[in-house]
Amino acid sequence: MDKKSVYIETTIPSYATAKASRDIIKAARQTITQLFWENARQNYDLYISQYVIDECSKGDADAAQRRLNFIEGLPLINKSEKIEELARIYQRLLDIPEKAKADSFHLAVCVDAKIDYLLDYRHRS
Repeated sequence: MDKKSVYIETTIPSYATAKASRDIIKAARQTITQLFWENARQNYDLYISQYVIDECSKGDADAAQRRLNFIEGLPLINKSEKIEELARIYQRLLDIPEKAKADSFHLAVCVDAKIDYLLDYRHRS
C-alpha cells in the first residue's frame, strides 16, 4: 500500500522545536507534534515547500535555526507561477486576511502537488 503524502506547514516545526510552553494548549500541541514526529511520521511521505523554509527562517536566529534543522532533508516542493496564481485565487475566494496570506500559498502547494494531507495548527481566537 502506498503511503499518503503529508505537507508539513510551518506551525509543525515551530511547535516541535519551541521551548516547553506553560500554556496548556501550546504544551499539548508541542507534545502531539513530538509524538507524531517520533512515532508516526514514517507512515507518511512528508513534504515541505520553499514557503515553509521562508517562514521558518524568520524571527529569532536560534529558534529559526532549530526550525530549519527540524525540516532539513524533507523533500521540497518549489515555488511556481501556477502556485502563486492559485494562492491569489484562494486568498480572494476564501477571504483569507492579508496577515494569513501565507496560508493560501500552503494550500495552493498542496493542491498543485496533489498532497493528501496538510498538517498544521491554526490559531483560533
